Amino acid sequence: MEGQQGQESRATLTLAQTHFNKGEYAEAETLYSAYIRQCGCAASSGESPGSKCSPEDLATAYNNRGQIKYFRVDFYEAMDDYTSAIEVQPNFEVPYYNRGLILYRLGKNFFSFWVLSLTVFCYFRGLKYCKTNVVIKF
Repeated sequence: MEGQQGQESRATLTLAQTHFNKGEYAEAETLYSAYIRQCGCAASSGESPGSKCSPEDLATAYNNRGQIKYFRVDFYEAMDDYTSAIEVQPNFEVPYYNRGLILYRLGKNFFSFWVLSLTVFCYFRGLKYCKTNVVIKF
């Protein structure tokens, strides 16, 4: 039964990504949210972390849902999703970059320049030199 639930979670994520790639953002957001809830339920029920959701998949779901919110100009909600993606998968550089873009759009030029620079540096260094998680709360 646990394997079947894991397959259902994976199918939800795959379908969400299909809608996202087609630009069907409302459907994708609903499915990403369902996937994130499924992962949260697995964790809270004491199942092993990899039973339903890999950290990479969960971080991707948070990041892509954040992108949808970014497209809607819901910057603070998008920032929350990017931060969640980083908490789940600290070596995933995309949400760091995305947070930097939001800071830039919000006019936080010093912080955005620093975050974007750190992201580029970490990317080219393979992230092995960057263990710092930058969290900026507003």
